[in-house]
Amino acid sequence: MPDHADVQGSGRPSGLPGTGDVVAASARVAKWVHQTPLMTSASIDQLCGRQVFFKCENLQRTGSYKVRGATNHIVALREQLGDQLTGVVAASSGNHGQAVAYVARMLRIPATIVVPKDILGVKLFGLRAQGAHIEMIDGGSDDLNAASTAIARSSGYHEIPPYDHALTIAGQSTCLYEAVTQQNMTELDVVLCPVGGGGLTAGTALALEATHSPARLIAVEPEGADDTYQSWKLGRRISIEGPATVADALRSNSPGELTFEIMRRRLHSVVTVSDQEINAAMRLIWERLKLVVEPSGAVPLAGLLNRDIPGGGPALVVLTGGNVEFPLPQPLPEDSRSRMGTIATLQ
Repeated sequence: MPDHADVQGSGRPSGLPGTGDVVAASARVAKWVHQTPLMTSASIDQLCGRQVFFKCENLQRTGSYKVRGATNHIVALREQLGDQLTGVVAASSGNHGQAVAYVARMLRIPATIVVPKDILGVKLFGLRAQGAHIEMIDGGSDDLNAASTAIARSSGYHEIPPYDHALTIAGQSTCLYEAVTQQNMTELDVVLCPVGGGGLTAGTALALEATHSPARLIAVEPEGADDTYQSWKLGRRISIEGPATVADALRSNSPGELTFEIMRRRLHSVVTVSDQEINAAMRLIWERLKLVVEPSGAVPLAGLLNRDIPGGGPALVVLTGGNVEFPLPQPLPEDSRSRMGTIATLQ
């Protein structure tokens, strides 16, 4: 368990989104995002001892659920500001940045994305294909966020936080809201989400409230990046040093202020899983569902397979992303890379 320090806050955060924001976000993002499919596997059902539904956000535009929050936030800003929205900036390990860059390209506004120097090549390639300006820096999520804020102040661009903003949280809520209201997932016993900063988990909590679902919400987190687990157990936000996990999208130092307030009141539990368990779950999804998922997307199934998850009724697992690198026997030729870049811009 990584060392931690308390995160100082200002009491109950202001600007918390509510169930009305879930409904508004669903209408706002409808024409921008895919309705992603639900999939099942009889063999995984047998392994888990219950029926398991997979919400396939790995098949979402830009390859992850992050486009939901980015779309809701940026489109809402355009509705409010019009041409005064001169650009956007975001900090990201890759998926959020690709989502922000995609929406900015659709709206024909500039985007600057701050990424770590060890960003996965496939995610960097996707960012470049979307036409974003990229700033690469050393450091963890706190350093990326600080750099993003500094750029926003100097450029006049609007910062699009990866998780801790009401519009972003409401946008992420549309994933579960879509599953319940449009795909008839009304009899769920439990919903499992991977958790980093908490945007998806907090949004899912709001969607459960908006649909009056009694399903238990369980957040699943890597053991080497367990800031939410430690915070939830202590009842207050803490920050950890040097989160380390194969699930690169979940390497947050601390849960967000807004997201933690929502999770604190609605989560049933938080469980942690090892990198070995994450890799095994990712391979199982590839083999049984024939779906490409990244390690972060496999985290909730790892929890369902390896931890004592309550109940025996239907479970919904959110496969959050599919941006993962494949080992190749030799480098791709340059003309192949050019074709891949063209394909990426059409997502």
